[in-house]
Amino acid sequence: ALEEIADEALQRKTGARGLRAIIEKVMKHVMFEVPSMPEVTKCIVNRESMLSTGEPILKNEADQDIQLKS
Repeated sequence: ALEEIADEALQRKTGARGLRAIIEKVMKHVMFEVPSMPEVTKCIVNRESMLSTGEPILKNEADQDIQLKS
């Protein structure tokens, strides 16, 4: 996912300053929900979530996937 973030910043010609905006775009669906989900211990941003074909993966302590509350 880091390569996709860097590629996106290069395409936008925003450099390092644009990294935050790119990450916020990917995380916008989870950053408001996860704080109210104490069972979430890990949030994994992968290639699919960077390319907008998937969501970040949420995990619990047992490393099981957790679905976002809709």
